[in-house]
Order: sequence, then C-alpha cells, then structure tokens
Amino acid sequence: MSADGASDRQIGVECYGVLQQVCGGRERRVSVAGLPATVADVLEGLARDVPDARRYLQHTACAIGDRIVQRDARLEAGDTLVLLPPVSGG
Repeated sequence: MSADGASDRQIGVECYGVLQQVCGGRERRVSVAGLPATVADVLEGLARDVPDARRYLQHTACAIGDRIVQRDARLEAGDTLVLLPPVSGG
C-alpha cells in the first residue's frame, strides 16, 4: 500500500482485441475513487486514462474471471476486469 492508499484503489484490467492496441498492452491498472467499484467506474477510469478507448468501451463485453458481467457488477481489490471488444469479420 502506498502512503496515500492509491494502490488500494486500483483494479487490474486485461484488454483484448483492438483495446490491447489502443491501451498499449494487455494489462493495465486503473484507479477508482474507492472499493468496491463497479465495472462502470473502472471503464470510466480507463476512458479517462486512455481517451481513444472510450469509443470501444460502450460495445465491450466485460468479465470477472470466466463470468460475463453487467456494468453494475462490483469489483474488489485483487479482482481483474477482462475487456472483450466486439469482433467483426466472417
């Protein structure tokens, strides 16, 4: 824990597909106001950190572990949010 507790207010995020490219890698840490945080809180933090990601986040599936979750799902310290953007092609 840092002196100001900032490390206690971060959620790990795994980015796949185009988000991996836009965010500069597969893994990130996103700061939130406090924990527990909702998926929506984490997505807003990511959009703040990486403005180019915002356009993809509305259509991104979110998972915690192997479970797809809604935007109001809660994350605790140690959780990782997995972002799976839509795939096009055929």
